[in-house]
Parts: sequence; structure tokens; C-alpha cells
Amino acid sequence: MTRHMAAHILLDGSGPATTARLSPGAPGHAATALLATGFRPGRTGTYRLPSWYRADEGYLAVKALHLLADETGMDIDHADRPGLTTLADRIAHRLPGTWTAKITRLTRRVWQEDLAACVWDHHGVLHRALAEHRVPRAAILTDEQRHQLVVIDRPGHPGRLLAAPLAGSGFEDLSAAGIAAAGLPAPDAISLPRDPARAAAALARRLLPHQLQMLHALRVVELEHALRQGQAALAAWDAVSDSLCDAAGQPLDENAYGARQRRRDTQVWDHYRTFLRHAPELLGHVETLNPRILAGHPEARHLTWRLDRLRGALNAGERILHAWQQEVQRMRTVPDPGLHIPYEEAVAERNAEAWTYMDDVLAHGPVLVQLARLHPTSPPPGPHRARRHSRHRLAPASRPVGQSAKPVSRRR
Repeated sequence: MTRHMAAHILLDGSGPATTARLSPGAPGHAATALLATGFRPGRTGTYRLPSWYRADEGYLAVKALHLLADETGMDIDHADRPGLTTLADRIAHRLPGTWTAKITRLTRRVWQEDLAACVWDHHGVLHRALAEHRVPRAAILTDEQRHQLVVIDRPGHPGRLLAAPLAGSGFEDLSAAGIAAAGLPAPDAISLPRDPARAAAALARRLLPHQLQMLHALRVVELEHALRQGQAALAAWDAVSDSLCDAAGQPLDENAYGARQRRRDTQVWDHYRTFLRHAPELLGHVETLNPRILAGHPEARHLTWRLDRLRGALNAGERILHAWQQEVQRMRTVPDPGLHIPYEEAVAERNAEAWTYMDDVLAHGPVLVQLARLHPTSPPPGPHRARRHSRHRLAPASRPVGQSAKPVSRRR
């Protein structure tokens, strides 16, 4: 399903016989553009070129209309040659899953440069097109999991389109170093025909599988980093907590002890949020493969229990995060914040509520990371690449070094 879009101006015919109609949602300057390029309104709402126009004059009028549309962000469709707006809508409708198409108008060069910075493949043909040519519009295709593709008219090739993945899905600020850490090359941009069915088939076969592989690998890298940093925050707390207490385990200075404890909790929360952002997709993938992964494994029940605990910690975290975002919004809108709980106290309450679930993530997250790394998404089939499935199994006693199978009790 898609949110259907319509071009602003609909053309039919060719040369001096070209006619134009305005779509219902066309902006006011669309009619102005038609008048400025020689079209005249008729009684039925159809715009026509003067009858005395020669063939070359009709061609120049239509070309001028297209140039003016590029400069002002209008979309034009021809009965025989649909424009990018219509093509993107039809392509999205044919992709697997639920996709929406939205046109981004790049009427300023700096907006074009901003879009180029979001394309993963910084050395591909689409990135070069945005860097070296004037591209007045782009179509952004987004699915229900926030995966995004960009589609543009290929400069210099009227019968072709270009498509590439965008760095969405929580990786908007991803650097080249981050891509390299995933161990996979960025998905290449591909050239597409202007036929919607063939274009959608090419995207589903050649681009989407590579994008999913890339996202899977990046999520594994992000979760590994979050686990390391979360464990480091706990280790740092363990290293200093005893020095803040007397022989009976009571804090020597309640303020100093509490401040250091709140600092630890906030650090762990930040890495917990990384899990809330990226772990659900990996966990869904692992759960889909669960029977095959755990078939015959001596610790199958224990691993399933750990994944269930992780799922519970993520679900609780989503609830706490949603409540926290609402609380922050409320604090921003109240006329006198002094009448309500100070921000620091609200943070402390949030962290205290989430602590058990954060501890569960640090304890059971390594299982998800290991399974996700051993069982990535399957590579796409192709003439030179057969479909393969990982044959790895999690070793019975295999756990990341330094990680416990049970939550570690931490001094509150």
C-alpha cells in the first residue's frame, strides 16, 4: 500500500499539439508556469499552445515548461512518459511489504548536497549524480520498518532511474568508519528502467537484500558497542563504590555516593536505548530462525529463556521510554517547572524504574548478539551467487568473555 501522489501538470500529445491539465492539488504557480511558456487556457480546463506554433516552437515551449518546473519544484506527467512522482508511487506499490513514496523537491543546491550526504554508497553512481549534476527532485521510499530508498531521474539518461539506500533506521549519522566496522561494503546504487514493474522487481532482487544484510551487520556492531560500554560503566562503578563506603558498607558521603551512582545509571541508560533502537529487529530475526538455530542444542531451553528475558526487558524499556518522552514534553510545556519534579529527579526515577531491565539487557544481550552474528540475513540469489544459510550453531558452553548467564546483582 502507498499514499498515492499526483503530478501537478498532466501533459498529452507532442509538439504544438501538446495539451496540459492541472491536477486538483496543483499549486497556483503551476498555472502561471503554463501561461509563461505559451499555453493558453480553454473552456474545459485544458491548456493548449497557439494553433500557429510550428513544430520547433511547440518543442521549445514544452522544454521551457520542464525547466521552469525543475526550478520551482513542480511535477509534470506525460500520458506516455510518467514523471518521477507517478513512477515512485507505482514502484512503491509493487515492492514487497508496505511502502510509501514521498517526493522531496531539491530547489536549492544545498538541499541536494544534504541528500547526497545521506546516501550510504559515497562512491556510487547516484552519489556522483547528486554531486555533479542538477537534480531537481528525488523520491524517498519508506517501509514500515523505516528502511528507506532514494530514487532519482538519471541525469543524461532520460529512460533510466537511479536508486540507492538511505542511511535511515537509526543510522542517519553513520560515518564511513561505521560502515567499515560492519564488515560489509555499502550497498551499491543501481540503475532502473522507467517501467514500474521491472524497477520494483530489480529493487526487490538486487538492492533490498543487500540493504537488509547491511542493516543487520550494523545493528550487531551497535549492540556489541553498547554492551562493551555498559559493562565498562558497571566495572567503573565496582572499582570506586567500595572506596565510597565504610567497612560496614555504608556510604561515607551520601551526596558523593548518590552523584556517582546516578552517573552510572545514566551511562547505562544511554546504552540501553541503543538496544531499544536496534535489538527488536535482530531479536525478531533470531526468533524467526529459533527452531533451526536451537535444534538439538543441549542448552536450547536455557537459551530460549534468556531470549524471553531479553524480549521482556525490551518491551518494558519501550514502555518506560514512551512515558519518559511524555514527561519531558510535559516539563517543556509547564509554565513554571519549579512547581514540578526537577529534571534531575525525574531522570533518577526513570533510571530506577528501568534498572532491572537494563541489567537484564547487559546479562542476556550477548546471546542475541552472538546468535545474530552467527546467523545473518541470507544473501540475495543471483547468477553468480547461490543462496546460502549459515550452518553455525552456538556452542553449548559458548558465551562472550566476561558475560554472565544471570543478571549480576549491583549495589543500589
